[in-house]
Amino acid sequence: MKNIKPISIHTFKANDGFIYNYQKLIKDVVIPYQYEILCDNVKGA
Repeated sequence: MKNIKPISIHTFKANDGFIYNYQKLIKDVVIPYQYEILCDNVKGA
């Protein structure tokens, strides 16, 4: 079995690819939408 070593969260950079696109979606769309729901600004939610 291989030894898996944790990396520091500060050394990881997602500047391209799937992870970057997913993080951008969460930051730009999902979190603002959830905030609007929490503030009762979305009709029907």
